[in-house]
Amino acid sequence: MQRLNLVDRSNEMGAYSEKNCTPSRPNILPSAKVRGIGLFWAVELVKDQQTKEPFNIWQDKLDGKPMVVDQIAAKMTAQGVLVMSWMSHFLLAPPLIVTKAEIDELSQRSTVLSCWRCSA
Repeated sequence: MQRLNLVDRSNEMGAYSEKNCTPSRPNILPSAKVRGIGLFWAVELVKDQQTKEPFNIWQDKLDGKPMVVDQIAAKMTAQGVLVMSWMSHFLLAPPLIVTKAEIDELSQRSTVLSCWRCSA
């Protein structure tokens, strides 16, 4: 980690990701909160920015109803973007050796990443 200076690289690439993954269509997915540090980001999805009402609740998961975040994660996976999803949010954490070109490609391939900074 020290030899490759990965901590500083994570901060640099994280700042690049936040700055350059701007929304081309800001209303694709309204997200309540986008937060992160370095290359580790979480996106919480809601139906309504004002009320912060989630798409799904715990009971939906227990009842076996389809979770919106899981559907989005499946589409992202089909585009080659792996994310971890849970209830109403998902995590984005590319490898610490990711390049600027790969971040640019990732933002173009992913509908959700094109809406990265749509936070309230």
